[in-house]
Amino acid sequence: MSGCRPVRRGEVTFVLSVALVSAVACGPGAAEPDAVVTVGHLAFGPSEVTIPTGGSVRWEFEDGGLLHQVGAPGEFDSGVTGAGSFTHTFERPGVYEYTCSVHRYMVGAVTVTDD
Repeated sequence: MSGCRPVRRGEVTFVLSVALVSAVACGPGAAEPDAVVTVGHLAFGPSEVTIPTGGSVRWEFEDGGLLHQVGAPGEFDSGVTGAGSFTHTFERPGVYEYTCSVHRYMVGAVTVTDD
């Protein structure tokens, strides 16, 4: 058993959390989002998207395990994560500016139209 080591509680929690988020976001019957934003290379790509009212955006965390958080105060919060994805549905028209709380220079916006 060379190379084996005890698993710490935080590691198990992280793995189970990522598995649960992946199962919920990508499970059977999961609707495709209206826009997908990649969180990678310390940026949001694309940084601005436009969707209809009732539409959703999925942020995919693909930055090699680097921790990020996508959020707009009072609107949505992905929590801090380094893997998986986060989806939010926008029920009201408007412009929603968001940031990464870990890297404040990472900014983006979702424009929700009244279509």
